Amino acid sequence: MTEQEFRADLVPWERLARIVDVFGDNRERVLLELKTYLQLEELPPGLLRSVEYFLEGAR
Repeated sequence: MTEQEFRADLVPWERLARIVDVFGDNRERVLLELKTYLQLEELPPGLLRSVEYFLEGAR
């Protein structure tokens, strides 16, 4: 993986971290903001699991 690929891979994770930072452990709001950002109707199961990890960290 190149540095550019690595940095591009981090962008959604950084966004998730910022969303959780703003909305805390408000799960529904975090999911809504992330779906909007990613332009998805539903989040994939792996990403949902990651959201739970970030939310737990916010608690």
